[in-house]
Amino acid sequence: MTGYDEDVVAWAQEQAALLRSGRISEIDLANIAEEIEDVGKSEKRDLAKGCLPDFYCHQFRVPV
Repeated sequence: MTGYDEDVVAWAQEQAALLRSGRISEIDLANIAEEIEDVGKSEKRDLAKGCLPDFYCHQFRVPV
């Protein structure tokens, strides 16, 4: 099993596989919680800067 500090991409793939297979007792709860919080903070910053709406407008071809 790959450690969070060793290779975060491999770690994330392993954690997703564990979750999907229902092996909840084997997941890295502390680091998963931290990653989820970080995603929320990043999205909040992007919304505050106005980047997220531009991204969605570009993705869905909506004029800005």
